Amino acid sequence: MLGIFGAPHKQAGMPELPEVEVTRRGLAPHLAGRVISSVEVRQPRLRWPVPKAVRLLAGRKVRAVHRRGKYLLVDCGDGHLILHLGMSGSLRVLPPGTPAEKHDHFDLVLGDRLLRLRDPRRFGAVLWTEDAVHTHPLIANLGIEPLSRALDAARLHALTRGHRAAIKQFLMDGRRIVGVRRCRQHLRFREPVPRRHQSAHQDQPPDARALRTALEGDQGHAARGDPRRRL
Repeated sequence: MLGIFGAPHKQAGMPELPEVEVTRRGLAPHLAGRVISSVEVRQPRLRWPVPKAVRLLAGRKVRAVHRRGKYLLVDCGDGHLILHLGMSGSLRVLPPGTPAEKHDHFDLVLGDRLLRLRDPRRFGAVLWTEDAVHTHPLIANLGIEPLSRALDAARLHALTRGHRAAIKQFLMDGRRIVGVRRCRQHLRFREPVPRRHQSAHQDQPPDARALRTALEGDQGHAARGDPRRRL
């Protein structure tokens, strides 16, 4: 079984971007290159109704599993299956025929294995798009990825221009940097230190470099499974 937490049946809290990235890395080798055998939707009433097109995915081959923000994007060639874990969701890879339990709402069967979504609170999502996935309304306005090489000190400094909110609020604005939802009070920056309540547009380039380093360190540690440091 594959889950985003140590105990696949327990939730330690709302899945954040690093946990979703860990999930993507774990799922990719189990899904990529495999043909979808069948789909079972037990509960279509998630955060948004599961579209009928999802039930018709049998026969498509999974090319890759990508991530944008906290959305998992399963590339099926002529479209993308969009998965979101919501507040309580988890994904597991199981043998076919594994009995479903109360909160197991969705199965994607791929021959000798299945991908199962468990979501007790039903704030997750299972969607399908045949359009360019980056234009989907849920994805089009997401900010830059905090783990992306494109988010260097210069880019971070440029993003702060004209933004008068405190740095913490700036970091949590998903339209600028996606996925930094819980900025912990112990987040440390290298000198010179940008004050947490300092206006973001006052942050000078050296501070931007320190901020970029701290973001990369905390998100990277969390994505590698270190529970001590997580945004």
